[in-house]
Amino acid sequence: MKSVNSFEGSKQPIYCVKYTQNGKYILSGGEDRSIKLWNAESFKMIQTYNSPCREVLDFVITRDNGKVGCGGNEGCVYMIDLASSNIVRKYGEHGGRVNCVSFNEEENVLLSGSYDMKVYMFDLIGRQNTPIFTFCEAKDAIESIQVVQELVYTISVDGCLRCYDLRKGLLTTDNINKPLTGISIINNKTLALSSSFDSTITIFNRALVKTEKVLKSHVNKKFKIPNVTSMDKTIIFTGDEEGYLVEYFLPTCIIYSSLCCVIQHNINGNSIRDSRWQNWSNFLLIFSTIFNTKFCTNYPFLIPFLYIYL
Repeated sequence: MKSVNSFEGSKQPIYCVKYTQNGKYILSGGEDRSIKLWNAESFKMIQTYNSPCREVLDFVITRDNGKVGCGGNEGCVYMIDLASSNIVRKYGEHGGRVNCVSFNEEENVLLSGSYDMKVYMFDLIGRQNTPIFTFCEAKDAIESIQVVQELVYTISVDGCLRCYDLRKGLLTTDNINKPLTGISIINNKTLALSSSFDSTITIFNRALVKTEKVLKSHVNKKFKIPNVTSMDKTIIFTGDEEGYLVEYFLPTCIIYSSLCCVIQHNINGNSIRDSRWQNWSNFLLIFSTIFNTKFCTNYPFLIPFLYIYL
């Protein structure tokens, strides 16, 4: 693994980084009330967008890379036009900080999950700024939302994975019995669920309603650290609080029945806070809690990936 460049420009903690849909650009958001746009090829910062959020805790990018929906500590959700840098809509308001945001498949609805235990759905086409629907079944903070076609997955610190089928109007609740802070979709039956209190990732099969595997070779007891899967769904990446990027390599012949190997990369001794997979060129983007950025690549065992630490 070799460092190929570094980023400068952030003097405050960063809470989220994401690729644009075409993989050519990277956006980062954090405590400095801004969203920064980086060129993923030249490693240069292109533009800074001032955010109305006191802290940008999460954001989501439209497929045409034209707008960003973001949420933060003050409880509102905003749509920002990237071409003009203008705030085009304000939605809200939650009774606590907004931890996560997501679009539906058609990108005409924006979903937000909050510390107030609610998930709001906002209509992006009409002029209404209040929620068109509210999910209020959670008993603790909503930490992540994933949308797959008509299914909306939410996880909460109350330990429950909830699946809302919008087409059928059904709710399925699976109690994992541990606070949940991160989710990634492996397939239409299996999910990877992170817990920031007992340093585990639970591989959960919704069809069988059972835990297939518990991954626990990383340290995660204080911070919200999501997990991400590789493009072929055979590897789960996560960071940890001792500065490691941890890869859980799962066998493909017997799906998730046993852990094949665990590989750890020490980055810098700081907590690895998040990771994002880039499908077009098999790059992995990660960042931690210090404030300069580096890309590294050339991993000898698996397909090449890219990581950032901040």
